[in-house]
Amino acid sequence: MIHKIALAVAVSLTFGVTAVSAQTTDAKRPAAVRVEAKQEMQAVRQEARQDVKAVRQEAQAQRQEARQETRAEVKTIRQDTRQDLQTKRQENKTAVKEVRQDTREAVKTERQDSRQDIKTLRQNVSTTPAGVREAAAARREEAKQTIEQKRGALKQTIEARREEFKNQMEARKAEVKDRVALQREALKKKLAVIKDEKKKQVVENIDAKFTAVNTKQLESLSGTLNRLETALQNIVSRADKAETNGRDVGAVQTAVTAAESAIAAARSAITAQAAKTYPINVTDEAALKNTVSAVQKTLQTDLEAVRNAAKAAQEAVKRAAATLTQIPNVNAPAATDAAPVATPETTQTETAPAN
Repeated sequence: MIHKIALAVAVSLTFGVTAVSAQTTDAKRPAAVRVEAKQEMQAVRQEARQDVKAVRQEAQAQRQEARQETRAEVKTIRQDTRQDLQTKRQENKTAVKEVRQDTREAVKTERQDSRQDIKTLRQNVSTTPAGVREAAAARREEAKQTIEQKRGALKQTIEARREEFKNQMEARKAEVKDRVALQREALKKKLAVIKDEKKKQVVENIDAKFTAVNTKQLESLSGTLNRLETALQNIVSRADKAETNGRDVGAVQTAVTAAESAIAAARSAITAQAAKTYPINVTDEAALKNTVSAVQKTLQTDLEAVRNAAKAAQEAVKRAAATLTQIPNVNAPAATDAAPVATPETTQTETAPAN
């Protein structure tokens, strides 16, 4: 293609020189010869123009083909990423469901066995102080084992959720990375209409900053949700202990379920936000400032929505903690009235989520 363009330029130059020479000798040639020479030059010029036009069309077709191939590759990558993400999500959901089911069955069986053992122990235990202390110690040990089992099951569930969230975020990052690279190349081409080099550099820096701000904010919110989940885990552990000691924890369980749903919703919002990009569509220098401001406002609005979702999760965890504080004597068995009472201040210290 380059050779064809060079040949066309050479031909044009040659005929330009020929035209100058022809003008100096036109006075010496007969009129018929001059007309014929002029027609020949016009024909050659027309042919050269056609060759240049053909070369340009060929170059444009090649660029268009390259763009289409790039779009096809990006589309294939997105489809593969989505498919892998869906498969991984389904596997994690199945694994979490199985863990929950197994945990429920194990806890149910353990609780029934514990009740039966305690009943048998009470029937067989001596009425002496030593026998009473031995029975109390056995009950405490049994309750401790039950609580430890529940903690282990809950820990596995939380780890599975976090692993699923991590996989989703990595998939989004890989998809966004390729898309941002293409958008930055397109931005550089669009900035050709801007004559001021400093403005070009400023716009490119702002474009990169949008991506960095989005990533940093989402990482911070993800850390907040992890801390909320840890606080909720402590609340669940305390509620299990209260239930083992014969307390009614139905209200706490309802609040915990609502908090889990709020945390899941916030994580979904973060995952969706991680897939977004904020390209700057440059049209002309006059509208550049308004265009950048509009993109910045869109980013701020989207991040505010995600922060509101995280805030809702935080409020839900606080409500669960407050509900737990309404249960008296969490650490004391139901038959023991002299056990120390868990004050609201103590419970809040142990279960309050990190801001």
